[in-house]
Amino acid sequence: MPNLTLWRSLFLERLHEASRHAEKYPLDEILARLEGGENICDVASDAGLVPDADEDEHLRRDWYGYGEPDGRSRFWPDWDVEGITREAYIRALRCMLELKVPVTGYWISGIDEFAVPILPSPSQITMVMLTPTPRMELGERAEGLEIVRSFGGRTYVDPGVFKG
Repeated sequence: MPNLTLWRSLFLERLHEASRHAEKYPLDEILARLEGGENICDVASDAGLVPDADEDEHLRRDWYGYGEPDGRSRFWPDWDVEGITREAYIRALRCMLELKVPVTGYWISGIDEFAVPILPSPSQITMVMLTPTPRMELGERAEGLEIVRSFGGRTYVDPGVFKG
């Protein structure tokens, strides 16, 4: 059984908030800039989707490898994190703008690949960031979040949920 961890992502929470209040955020501009290949963190920061300088630095270095000598993600150096997430954000934003419903995102680590399913429905667009376990641990336990699991005929609650 894989050791999965559900993470809370400040960036995904901000994207959700922006999609719920589209009149306050330049979502068409965000989409156009992402489609044009601009730096994901610059686009997100300019649009107010990154809450503070610490989160900006974390996204740039740990997720995308901006500023790293080899230009690779510190969490997943073997994966094209920028290419995968850029395409996922573009597709989620296109669906959101077309269907006029919010985007909700989750991040689950412990998977053998880096992938982002996009699941549109009449009430929301769901993005699920599926990633290998990050090469570095960060975050703290998030209050009220739990995973119910079953293993070996026993059902239990795993409080191993973090916010990052």
